[in-house]
Amino acid sequence: MKRFCLLAVVLFVVIGCARVEIERITPENPYKKGVRFYRPHPYFLVTKDREGNLQGSICWLPDKKRNT
Repeated sequence: MKRFCLLAVVLFVVIGCARVEIERITPENPYKKGVRFYRPHPYFLVTKDREGNLQGSICWLPDKKRNT
């Protein structure tokens, strides 16, 4: 039982120190290090099936044009 309590305390301390910061990249705050991600933007994709009929679907892709 003591081992379980000790393990729970150690995990609580380790998990309590973890954090995530999200910073917007601007000219005043340029990209330095970390993981860059882009917000999704909907695009309309039109394709033809085997019979020649047009089919439309929405495809979510990263919006690399938007910097802020």
